[in-house]
Amino acid sequence: MKRLLLVSAIITSCFAAATLGQIAPGANPDAGAPPAADPAGAVQPTPLDEAALRERMAQAAIGRVAVRAVQGTPYGSEVGVAPVEILLVHRGQVVHSEQAELDEHGVVVFENLPVAMEVTPVVQVGFSGVHYQNTGTAISPTSPETTVEVTVYDTTEERPGWHVAMRHVQIERSAEGILVHETVITNNPGQSTWLGTPVDDSPEPKRDAAQFRLPKTASQVQLVGGFHGWCCTRLDPDGLLSVQMPMMPGRSQFTFMYLVPNAQDASEVLVSAPAPTDNMVAFFVDDGSEVELKGMTDAGSEPMGQVNVRMFQAEAMEPGQLVGLSIGQLPASADLASVSQRNSQIKLFAAIGGGIVLLAGVAAIFLKAPRQAQATN
Repeated sequence: MKRLLLVSAIITSCFAAATLGQIAPGANPDAGAPPAADPAGAVQPTPLDEAALRERMAQAAIGRVAVRAVQGTPYGSEVGVAPVEILLVHRGQVVHSEQAELDEHGVVVFENLPVAMEVTPVVQVGFSGVHYQNTGTAISPTSPETTVEVTVYDTTEERPGWHVAMRHVQIERSAEGILVHETVITNNPGQSTWLGTPVDDSPEPKRDAAQFRLPKTASQVQLVGGFHGWCCTRLDPDGLLSVQMPMMPGRSQFTFMYLVPNAQDASEVLVSAPAPTDNMVAFFVDDGSEVELKGMTDAGSEPMGQVNVRMFQAEAMEPGQLVGLSIGQLPASADLASVSQRNSQIKLFAAIGGGIVLLAGVAAIFLKAPRQAQATN
């Protein structure tokens, strides 16, 4: 319980940021795409118009970024010559890009980069048919040089023993139905990039890697973070969401949203573990509805901003295990319109979405800490 209270304290700080209308830091710029309002209505920075951008770039200082690709697979193949691209990003807008090749040592230096304002270098390296990316420290006219190291891996056809380190499920009622916002942190313990399982026998088939099973009634599924769009993601009619991108070693984070329709008696938000799952935590904005637990335990509730949030937890889930909540109808004394308006005003998912990286990291550490301690005793 104390561990969940610590997690809830972090979420509380996210609520505070949302109610003050602040923009959460650490947004990952989408290459080439100007920023837009997020699903909860938070205002994003306005990109420079073309004329202003050309004027500032014409007066730019000269920047320099050294790029080095390193092999992350023990005893893996040498990196050598490989394609590399650098993007200079300012407020989520790509203001300059260049392509080059790594030399035989896996190194390249981008000279004479235009640095008219503070920009963040995003470097992508192609190796063994997979693109790897890393973001360097920002450069500016007063500090125009930096180094970016990109780790690459050999690939494998063999499925690794990947698992889910943490699955967060945030739930609230809206006028359209039950709004669900999930963040799943996967972990590949292998030392090579898994290409995924081919979906057919074609010469260059799509491949499924990480998979998440959503409620069968889920609709309006939105990919929020960690995906490469619907070009590389598949959603089956039975609710299986498949990531069709290689699975790299280490942890990856995927965030998505969907809607579960309001049922006449009770709305079920039930998900199944796609792989062994260490921890799953569900947060429900308490609106007075009766909640029936399915494979989860009640972890209490906490006031967060203008609402009270109930917390539920499941641990050590086996693949295919079905867990979640069955949410009853609003009590007669509650008004759906007022509940929806309240939830909209507090921007619940903007708050949690902005702080989810911090939340996930701290939650994973503290939820696993007791288990590690038991192992050493």
